[in-house]
Amino acid sequence: MAVILSASDPDLWNTLGKRDPRNEVCVIPTDTVLGFSCAFSSVRAAERIRGLKGHADAKFIVLVRDLDQAESLVTLTPLQRKVLETHWPAAISFVLPRSDGSTLALRCPNDPFLQKFLTWFGEPLISTSCNSHGSPPLEDADTAAEVFGSDVDFYIRSSQTTNTNVPSTLVDLLGDSPRLLRTGAVLFPSQAQV
Repeated sequence: MAVILSASDPDLWNTLGKRDPRNEVCVIPTDTVLGFSCAFSSVRAAERIRGLKGHADAKFIVLVRDLDQAESLVTLTPLQRKVLETHWPAAISFVLPRSDGSTLALRCPNDPFLQKFLTWFGEPLISTSCNSHGSPPLEDADTAAEVFGSDVDFYIRSSQTTNTNVPSTLVDLLGDSPRLLRTGAVLFPSQAQV
């Protein structure tokens, strides 16, 4: 049976504290679309999410609490840092370089519940839309639980409608100037305004 928790439950954090969320897959409300999520450090949980989506090459956004947490994952130039300081927190994700030559798309959300969840969790979270590959994102935890059931360890029902059901804006910061990859929940200004 699916475990559905509520973001408005004052006992939520105690309930989560009795679980092992760093090794689990959850569905949580975000500042964009309802999302599958897991600990950034859990390779096994990330693979489970890919299995749930039915997409072995599914790409993830990494949710971070703040700029300091972002810098624990990526290497920033002064320009990249300036862009992040200007546009975060918001529903905008930036593709950034890692020291090993790989890249990550990071987002610092401007959502009180998600910020509290990230602070409580203590590490960045992998996030991707809650849906099967090729299907539209599901809009609420109860519907998601009907679809994915106990294949997800727990669901968190939003205390209010925070999901916009519009994905985050995605911007590539790997080059000499920002490049818009996807128009989404927030507008990204022209290069001249960055």
